[in-house]
Amino acid sequence: MSNKFKNFFNSRFIRFFAAETNQQKIIIAFIVFLFIASSLYLFYANEREMNYDFNKNWWLAYFNEPRDQSVNFILENHSDSSVFDYEIMIGKNKIYEEKIFLEKGSFLKIDLDKKIKNAENEKITIRISDKKTIQEIYKNF
Repeated sequence: MSNKFKNFFNSRFIRFFAAETNQQKIIIAFIVFLFIASSLYLFYANEREMNYDFNKNWWLAYFNEPRDQSVNFILENHSDSSVFDYEIMIGKNKIYEEKIFLEKGSFLKIDLDKKIKNAENEKITIRISDKKTIQEIYKNF
């Protein structure tokens, strides 16, 4: 290599761009670090929000088999309430009621097929309450 090229590579101009390259590496590394940190946080936040019980207050009732003739239902609790009342009505006549204790994060399958008889061509309504809200599910036979 000639002296001219050696002087060119050792010049301030080239050293400045070499330093700039280190700064670019630092910036790229910082951006990669921020991307990884934000991705980890978002995965953590998403996992936390997918938890049914984390800072949530809800419950639901649904039939085991919504399309068949069974009236068995499931009560699922993700609320602060642990006491539920339900009543069964055939048409407008109340035929049964019961109080249930259900912890947060749990569910209970309630078998009603033995308690309900002679419900041909009738509407069966199940009304569930936790003293704050009331939900109804029903089937028409």
